[in-house]
Amino acid sequence: MRGEVDDGHGTGTACAYSALDLEKALRTISSLVERSEKARRVFPEGTPQHTLQRNRVDALCVASSLIAGELGGDRRMDGLDGKVIEKAVVQIGSLISKSEKARTKVGIGTWQRAMLDENIDALHIALSLLTEAQQNQNGE
Repeated sequence: MRGEVDDGHGTGTACAYSALDLEKALRTISSLVERSEKARRVFPEGTPQHTLQRNRVDALCVASSLIAGELGGDRRMDGLDGKVIEKAVVQIGSLISKSEKARTKVGIGTWQRAMLDENIDALHIALSLLTEAQQNQNGE
């Protein structure tokens, strides 16, 4: 996945992931946002479950924005301060951990396993971009 590759759109722009990897990750993250928003609506506002889903949606939206920016060649992080990125890193890390744990409980070759594999791959791309954004903001 990593490496300097053509963006697939004829522009010759190099990016950290292939355009296909980023497009797949963006679709997967969008699906996670939709499912999390749907789950959030089930829980009454102010409950821990509602807050958890809200925080997940916020983090996934930040990740989606970074992936879309990477696809479009716009690596600026307008409007993202360090605290927003830090919260997103924590939430995405938590989602990866929970997804990896869930993956051990489903059989190989099942649709659930395939979905979790896609989610984990997309979340790792998101975490990588978030970590890079965090380092850029810290001047590293």
